[in-house]
This record gives sequence, structure tokens and C-alpha cells, in this order.
Amino acid sequence: MESAAVALISHQQNIPFIVIPALSDLAGDGSEISNEADIFGSLAAVNSVDVLVKFVGLLPQYRGSKVQSE
Repeated sequence: MESAAVALISHQQNIPFIVIPALSDLAGDGSEISNEADIFGSLAAVNSVDVLVKFVGLLPQYRGSKVQSE
């Protein structure tokens, strides 16, 4: 939901973007034990950073390759 504004403006300006969510606060069925964001929040943040770093490393401009213009 928080990324909806970024998506809208990026789309309007024809700017590529990606969203890598760290954690959803609505996971589970709504019971007290189904949502343990306070327990797993740090792990989710670390995992999101790992995914982002690996993703950026796959981008051609960060591997030393030249990006072809469209």
C-alpha cells in the first residue's frame, strides 16, 4: 500500500521501479499468534537487504557491462 504512490508517479513518468517489501503487518488469519512482526521484523529487514543487494548486483550497469539504450 505504501508503494502505491511510488508506482503511480513512476508509471506516469515512465520510470522503472521495483518494490521489495520486508514485512506485511497483515500476515496470518488475524489471531494474536499469527502476526509476529515484532519477533521476525529484524530477520525480514535483513532478508530484504540481502535480496536488494543481490538484485542490484545483477543489473548490467553495476557489473561493469554497458547498458544498451532503447
